[in-house]
Amino acid sequence: MRGEKSVIKGRSMCNQRIERWWRTLREMGISFWIHLFKDMEDQGMFSSANNKHIECLRFCLTKIIQQELDQIKMEWNNHYIRAQRRYDDDGGLAGKPEMMFFHPELFGAVDYKFPGEIHDVLEFQRLFPSPSPRGCCEDYAAYFDHLLLEGGKTFPNTFEKAMATLKYLVEKL
Repeated sequence: MRGEKSVIKGRSMCNQRIERWWRTLREMGISFWIHLFKDMEDQGMFSSANNKHIECLRFCLTKIIQQELDQIKMEWNNHYIRAQRRYDDDGGLAGKPEMMFFHPELFGAVDYKFPGEIHDVLEFQRLFPSPSPRGCCEDYAAYFDHLLLEGGKTFPNTFEKAMATLKYLVEKL
């Protein structure tokens, strides 16, 4: 760290949009999940220090949480950002985030994206593989599938079923 220079004190006008994004993300449902997981841990239903519990939670809830995140992303990317005239000399940019990202020239902005080299992309994919579609390690997914089959249960597709399945699987661990 850089001592005194590691913290900036005072008002920041430059981070308003990201702060607004975090507020929106929380308001649109992420706070629910944060509080749920904290409550589950406080009640002893789940331990964030237990890798099996984490994999079980991922197995049961990843698809449901991802659906919510996809909805949040769609709503955010298609909402209209107003110009911040009181902070920007030129009035700032205004428009929908998705359009502004993919077509910056329409907004008088510069497109700083550039194509990546294929060997760099392949190296990145090697270092950071895509997460499993099941949300958890494939070995755990197979084990959890076995426990569900053994118990005559199916993979959950609703929040209520996911919570019941999570409780069932954690008890089986």
